[in-house]
Amino acid sequence: MESPSVGFGYFLPVEVEPYIDESGRSLLMRIAERNHLSHPKRILEMLRPQGPPNLLEKDLLPLSEACACNPGLLGILAIRMSRDSRGIRTFQLGNQRVSKDYFLTGKTARICPECLGEFCYARQAWDLTLSNACPIHEVLLEDRCPACLHVIAGLRPSLLHCQCGFPLTRVVTQEASEFEVFIAGLLQRFFSDSRPASIHLPLQIADRLADLSLDGLCKL
Repeated sequence: MESPSVGFGYFLPVEVEPYIDESGRSLLMRIAERNHLSHPKRILEMLRPQGPPNLLEKDLLPLSEACACNPGLLGILAIRMSRDSRGIRTFQLGNQRVSKDYFLTGKTARICPECLGEFCYARQAWDLTLSNACPIHEVLLEDRCPACLHVIAGLRPSLLHCQCGFPLTRVVTQEASEFEVFIAGLLQRFFSDSRPASIHLPLQIADRLADLSLDGLCKL
């Protein structure tokens, strides 16, 4: 039996505290699982009848009331779309701005199986198309299930499993290159206090990369 409807005046019985660098989709999956909902889309359907499968700014107040989360912290996890003075769309991922929607992974997911096994949540940096490695475990991110061979859905019934049911923590990882780990570390620092790994690059090049904004890195 599913939990009561989410929305103004309704509450999910089990509170789930978001991590500071967690993706919005990861939080939705954890909330759904802890509250015995069949799929995280159920939460989005309760918040709004239509819209993209991501946590948006307009979802924050009803979701914060429903799950007793801090709306300010939830705001860091939401993907927000706005238009600049020229009417051009920009996207806010946490506290960072990116200028193109194709800088974001959209409906699919990339995951570090080792992070999922160790920390049990998905990181916001993994929602960037440039992000293809884990700076913690120094392995490549995976975007396809070895069991069903399909891409991993961004929203699925279980955070730790593919939509086919295969445990994502059992996906065999591949070692990332030194440069891939360095770039992944640069991306991760926008969402947490981590520092990128050192790399054997001319100091001028490494410093110039480190000075780029998130949008600048995504344009590489």
